[in-house]
Amino acid sequence: MKVSLNVVFATLLVIIVAGFEYWQYQDAQTHRETLNKQLIELHGRIEAVDARLSNTRAQIQRMEESSLSGVIEGANQALISGWSEMLESVERELEAAREKFHSSRKKADPADPQQADPQPSAPSRSNGQGPL
Repeated sequence: MKVSLNVVFATLLVIIVAGFEYWQYQDAQTHRETLNKQLIELHGRIEAVDARLSNTRAQIQRMEESSLSGVIEGANQALISGWSEMLESVERELEAAREKFHSSRKKADPADPQQADPQPSAPSRSNGQGPL
C-alpha cells in the first residue's frame, strides 16, 4: 500500500507540474499575442508620425523658399548663374576671336607689312564709310 500511495502521489505531482507548465505556456502565448498587437499598433503609429514629419518638413522647406531670405537667396543664385553664363559666353567669343585673329595672321604674307599688321584706313569719300 505504501508503494501504491507513493505511485499515486508521484502521479498526482506529475499531473500538477504538467498542469502548471501548461498554464505557463498558455499565459506566455497570451502575453506574446498581446505584445504582437501592441507592436503592430506602434508600427502603424510610427508610420503615421513619419508621414506627418515628411509633410511638415516639406511645408517648412516651402515656407523657407517663400520667405524673404529664401527669395533673396534664390535671386542671388539666379544672378550668379546668369553672370556665370554671360562670362562663359564672353570667354568663348574672345577665344574664337583670338583663334580667328591668329589664323588670319598666319595666312597673311609676312613680307607684306600691310597684311601682317593692318591699319585702319581713312573713310572713303565715295560712300562715306570706312572698311568694315
